[in-house]
Amino acid sequence: MQGTEGAVTPNAAARSIARRQAVRCGSVGLLVTLGEATELMEAQPPARLPGSPPWLLGLANLHGHLVPVFDVARAVDETRTVPARAHYLVIGRGDRAVAIVIDALPRRWEENTPVSADVPLPEAFADGVARNAYVHDGVAWFDVDFPRLFERLSAPLHADA
Repeated sequence: MQGTEGAVTPNAAARSIARRQAVRCGSVGLLVTLGEATELMEAQPPARLPGSPPWLLGLANLHGHLVPVFDVARAVDETRTVPARAHYLVIGRGDRAVAIVIDALPRRWEENTPVSADVPLPEAFADGVARNAYVHDGVAWFDVDFPRLFERLSAPLHADA
């Protein structure tokens, strides 16, 4: 739940996260509801889009459909480089499918305890994009609203239209 500006505070009615996967995108941890992620694929060089922001890597071919590829970590830290053994995690289906770059294979998320103190909130996760945050082994994990996140990350593309 959004608390003070720039932080996520515990949500009193926190959603059950027992059926989640955890993925790392650089130093950022994301929680993905089972069913939200529809496919895992090896990263392939995406077709760049001229004038796109650095976190939109381009378009990838997924079964004959063009899918935008976002690097969430780069949206948070512009100095990031995509690891050589990265994968794409596809979120959504059909025309609404979007891929994110992940650094390692997803793992089952076991934690259920929201943070007890404010967690610094990356700007890309502000305004309700991050629904909750958790700390596990010193890493902040964010439960994000993926449609909102993708809308936020693609907004620069619509600014000049």
